[in-house]
Amino acid sequence: MMTMGMQPLTLLMGQIMADPKDEKVLVVIPVRGTDAEDQHGPLMLGKKPLISYTIDAALSCSSAQRVIVSTDSESVQRLAIEMGAEAPFLRPKDLSEKGVTLDRVLQHTLIQIADPEVSLPEFVLTLEIAHPFRPNGLLEQIINSLIEQDLDTVFAAFQEKHVYWKPDEYGAITRVGVQGTTTREKAQPLYREMAGLGIATKLDVLKTEGRFGQLIGLVPLQDFSAIIDTQDPDGLLIAESYLNMARPGDG
Repeated sequence: MMTMGMQPLTLLMGQIMADPKDEKVLVVIPVRGTDAEDQHGPLMLGKKPLISYTIDAALSCSSAQRVIVSTDSESVQRLAIEMGAEAPFLRPKDLSEKGVTLDRVLQHTLIQIADPEVSLPEFVLTLEIAHPFRPNGLLEQIINSLIEQDLDTVFAAFQEKHVYWKPDEYGAITRVGVQGTTTREKAQPLYREMAGLGIATKLDVLKTEGRFGQLIGLVPLQDFSAIIDTQDPDGLLIAESYLNMARPGDG
């Protein structure tokens, strides 16, 4: 997969506070059993379980100190451990119900792995298995941007230059972020949040506010693979097609 230009865009800049090479992060991969398996076993993408793409990316990240999978499924738990991740607990089923925020799941994870004798890393990187294709170096770019610029949160985003419209409370539609008409080349880009690809947050911010703090930056992506989401209608089929096109014979 091609590595796209990934210079961070920050809404608020900070001073360089630390050398990212000296910092380690906790990687958390929240997985509902229904998102990773069906009645036949693990959901497959190509010749590998869907979950493996995200676990492999996490384990390959040079800054990762621990890779924790939080799941409600015993079979997913076993699979995650076989692939090299930690899965030290099963989360309650009620934390996998619709309407439960990812922040609650992450905060539950922090409670479960808390150890008074071992300090957690100061930064948490969250990945979701529904986004299997991450450009090379993306996770390091997210982490480095968070640390170097002393931000609360940095996440991946897809850069758009198409024109979008939205309805107001009365049903009237207006353009988003565009005044008058312009060409695509001159249009100011919009950014579609793709936090499932990667979002890094300071540990203290995650504990008190959730994944998104006050000082936020993003890493823009333009590669089509960044918007592939296996939870979308036909998302897994699209991922299969992309995989066959980009990496034929991938196992």
